[in-house]
Amino acid sequence: MTGATHIVIAAAATIILGRETGHLPPGVFEWGVVLGAALIPDIDEPRSTASNPASLFNKIMPRWVQDFLNTPFQAISSSLRSVFGHRGATHYLLWPLIFGALGWYYSNSLLWWIGWGYLLHLLADWVTRVGIPAFGPFRRRNFSILPKPLRIKTGGPVENLINTVCWLYLLYAVYAYF
Repeated sequence: MTGATHIVIAAAATIILGRETGHLPPGVFEWGVVLGAALIPDIDEPRSTASNPASLFNKIMPRWVQDFLNTPFQAISSSLRSVFGHRGATHYLLWPLIFGALGWYYSNSLLWWIGWGYLLHLLADWVTRVGIPAFGPFRRRNFSILPKPLRIKTGGPVENLINTVCWLYLLYAVYAYF
């Protein structure tokens, strides 16, 4: 899925979680942590939003400033991709479990929100055609939780529909709950 879809899914799912459990991120910073964590697994893809975070400000920031700010992320991305490939080690279910467990053990809500955003990213990628190596490093084979005919093409019409439905839910949620 694309970075925009990961962000909107994370926002919608977090509001749903909050409505059901009473636990919403308490402030703007915590919301930023959830939404940022929903992008982290794609740091192994040089063209991703995680590898080009300054591109989020492309309407207000000159291209050369974006390129300068993206340089360290690009270096990390290239290194990770050369070692693990895209949807490699950064797409293991182990990572959100570790963040969630550490957040629970140390009573650190930021770690828990990182784990939550990270998990939402993996769940979204788990329904795509490529799938994820969910049980790596123990089993590195990619798989999807959907049968082949139902798997979603990244950037395709079904992803666009999911993105639209999430945006409509967010508009409704802001109107109804906030």
